[in-house]
Amino acid sequence: METIKAMTPNQIDAIWLQKHSASHRVADRIAMQVASMEHYVGRKVRGARGTVYLHPTDDRQMTTDEIVSLYANGEKTMSEIGNRADKVASFNKANEELSAIKNEIATIDAEFKARGGWSRFFLVTSSSGHIHSSMHCHTCNKGKNMTTFALLPSLSGATLEAAVAKVGAGLCSVCFPDAPAEYQEQKKISAAVATVLLETADEAAFDEAMAKADARAAKRLAKVGA
Repeated sequence: METIKAMTPNQIDAIWLQKHSASHRVADRIAMQVASMEHYVGRKVRGARGTVYLHPTDDRQMTTDEIVSLYANGEKTMSEIGNRADKVASFNKANEELSAIKNEIATIDAEFKARGGWSRFFLVTSSSGHIHSSMHCHTCNKGKNMTTFALLPSLSGATLEAAVAKVGAGLCSVCFPDAPAEYQEQKKISAAVATVLLETADEAAFDEAMAKADARAAKRLAKVGA
């Protein structure tokens, strides 16, 4: 990314989205690896929210470091030694990969700040939601899991009017307090459609998914009005 200073906001944020998408894929892989180890070394307990795996000797959930350490160093048969070593090595490699991606994202974020920022439009991907100006809106992260987002690079540096023309009147009233009322929170983008952007980092794929969703919605509305 040595040419980042010569890039436009749209070009920069297209790379940001690619890196952000990659970080989610790697983070999901790490989470699956940790869950696999946790199931092996943890003490299975059924609670009000389902099955959890606690520390083998303490009545508490384990940290990731504890899970990996217990898995790597616990008693094992000869046939398990190589398998466990491979799993731990894969976990370590994935963490290194995630760290490298986060460093690349940090470089992009530094350029964003150095330029004084520009308008950005983030879709919520973890649930049907509104469009935010950043990933730090206080209306998010209210549930059990963190809110996840995808950035629309084609709208980076664009006006509110351009954003509404593309994705509809779903601007968060907290993130965009000066937007006209008719632009604010009149529509939610479905998680299924927004996730296409996060998973593919491809706006064309997102546009196609959104067009299909809008067509289905219009068809349902026509039936109701018939």
